[in-house]
Amino acid sequence: MSFSTSESPHHARRQTWPRSGLLVAVWAALAGCHNADSLPSLTVYEVKGKVLLADGKPLNSGWVYFVPKGDLTITPSGTIGPDGSFSLVTGGSGDGAPPGEYKVRIESTGVQSAQKSKKRLFPFKYTDEDSSGLVVTVRPEANQLEPFQLK
Repeated sequence: MSFSTSESPHHARRQTWPRSGLLVAVWAALAGCHNADSLPSLTVYEVKGKVLLADGKPLNSGWVYFVPKGDLTITPSGTIGPDGSFSLVTGGSGDGAPPGEYKVRIESTGVQSAQKSKKRLFPFKYTDEDSSGLVVTVRPEANQLEPFQLK
């Protein structure tokens, strides 16, 4: 097959553009991807605590979130057990939280008997770290926190 000189450059560009466009798209996609294992691991310290309702009984299910006040972009969190206790985990860095100051948010799964009557287990303000009033400093050591009492 032969091409005239006027067709050849256009034909070559049409074949080259999709290939080079595809290569650029693949390169851009790969550049945006990262492997979680390649992220730097944070030094974390054990953080344990307990969540109590206003009547002193434990909140028996839910989550605790420690929202960092500083430059940290990851939020350590923990599941609340049947006795109200929790232990924090920080993503791929393991059990605990990096040292620093945190605002605290508490969320409930609502399985306690009070929920059956449509009554709130605790004031709504605790479901937002900015209104909860709960602030914790995690020190570079094992941290056993005073119980959070949701009044």
